[in-house]
Amino acid sequence: MGPLDAARLSLEHNLGLKVSKISRDEKEGLLTKAYGKFDWTASLSSQYDYSKTPSTTSLTESNSSSADISRVLAHAASLKKTFQFGTELEIPYSYSRTFSNSTSTLFNPAYEPSFGFKLSQPLLYSLTPSYFTKDLGLAHLNQKIAEQEHDEKINDTILKTMQLYWETIQASESLRIKKASFENAEKNLEFAKAKRSVGRASLTDLLEAQAQTAKQNEAVLRAQDAFESKKAEFVLQTFGKIQDKAKNHEPLELDSRFPEIKVQDKPEKILLKEALHTRPESRKIALSITKAEIERNAANMDRLPKITLEGESTARGLALNSSTAHKDVFNGQFTSWGASITVEQPVFAYAARGAYKTKALRLEQEEIKREQNARDVELELRKYLRELQTEWQRVNALSKAAEAQAMAFEGKSAEYKIGRISTFDLNRTLEAKEQAELDLLGARVALQNANYRLKTAQGTLLRDLGIIEEK
Repeated sequence: MGPLDAARLSLEHNLGLKVSKISRDEKEGLLTKAYGKFDWTASLSSQYDYSKTPSTTSLTESNSSSADISRVLAHAASLKKTFQFGTELEIPYSYSRTFSNSTSTLFNPAYEPSFGFKLSQPLLYSLTPSYFTKDLGLAHLNQKIAEQEHDEKINDTILKTMQLYWETIQASESLRIKKASFENAEKNLEFAKAKRSVGRASLTDLLEAQAQTAKQNEAVLRAQDAFESKKAEFVLQTFGKIQDKAKNHEPLELDSRFPEIKVQDKPEKILLKEALHTRPESRKIALSITKAEIERNAANMDRLPKITLEGESTARGLALNSSTAHKDVFNGQFTSWGASITVEQPVFAYAARGAYKTKALRLEQEEIKREQNARDVELELRKYLRELQTEWQRVNALSKAAEAQAMAFEGKSAEYKIGRISTFDLNRTLEAKEQAELDLLGARVALQNANYRLKTAQGTLLRDLGIIEEK
């Protein structure tokens, strides 16, 4: 398993990412819901009325009367829509069939259809069409902000996984170095015992070899414990549960080869410009500013008087049969229309003025956040560029130091075998060799992590690693 494999697995099993993805999908649902405000709305209704009442025109000398009976079957339908420039349109249609035995009824049965339209248009607000689409625009921005927050979570997850990967490699390699030092200490102890048996080594040399062996054994135990702890942390981050590998008795095999790292050669200004465009945090702040501007502008419009122009027109028909009645409707023989204008304005407008002030201050806050973010990004870039350069130089210097210490240990071992140096001197050389190897290992891991931190600060971690998260 390489670091990229671990990163992809962590994206699949990280619970925090799953919650973040659900939140992002929730915002997409709210965006779809916002479009519903401009959807066509259809309504249908039917009604039947029956009445039987005494007729006042049919009283007789016996004080009895006949009954007036009426039956009405009515249907109604309408289409309504609100457009994105504020216009509200309604197209109503109605149809009724009335039967009555009343002597005052001229048509029996009577068919009465009607068809028309109603329009309502805000006047001042129509000068700013975005006012009517603000809910849709805000829902779209909230969905984009949720995407950036999800990308932030992805970057954090991958960065942590990669760092844990190389820290686990460091713990594993440290254990290997400690074991190698322990084996050398054991060999030196056996050699000291052999020399002591023939009288060529002092008791002090033997005790020194025994102490060094015990010391190295204790260091191996501590390194083993550190490795197991770091491995458990890495497995939990990558697979979502610690027991995943242990139950299957599969060893955790990690690729310990360190990729080559190149130092950035782009000017800081170009890196900063790219970072402010690609980092999820920076994009989220830009979206928040746009959102605050929409809310501020809408609050400003709310301070104006609400002037609404309304108009309607209706064509009706009335006849003994349905076709003739509908013909009257479509010919426009019986048409009525009307228009009205309404002006509405709170006397003191406290709510509108307070809302505008609040939204204006919110916009000012977001603009300050953008400026602060630019400073933070510039600081991070400079910090991690220096860190990457420093760790790269440390790796080169410590590589030479480790090679020199390895050669020194080989020379001291040869001198020890011929009795030219004491066990104490040999052990100090062994410790120096071990420390040089550990320092080089730590510098290599630090170089990898510095590179990941720099890519995260640039906002290019996913792109540079070639990781694409499934939507």
